[in-house]
Amino acid sequence: DEWDNEISKALIATKVAVFLVTPGFLASEFIQDREMKYFLDISKEEKVPILWVAVKPSGYRNTPLNAIQCANDPEKPLSTLEDTDREWVKICDAILREMKS
Repeated sequence: DEWDNEISKALIATKVAVFLVTPGFLASEFIQDREMKYFLDISKEEKVPILWVAVKPSGYRNTPLNAIQCANDPEKPLSTLEDTDREWVKICDAILREMKS
């Protein structure tokens, strides 16, 4: 119960949702049914922006993420790049822009 309360508090306090997408992320029932659903629902009402990062190749096209802008090129996930540092800088810049808007 304690971890569930802490997760609920964190979800409510979130100003920008950032999903680090891997096959494991997409396969998690908890993430799909609780966290991702929460943010997809609330982003419509309270304008909590959602950014997602393609960390590993995944089946994102078959999920609601397909309709949401990815912070990096989902066809070139981070795990497939040689120089991830530059890509992380771009991703962090995108997150900061959303936090300021």
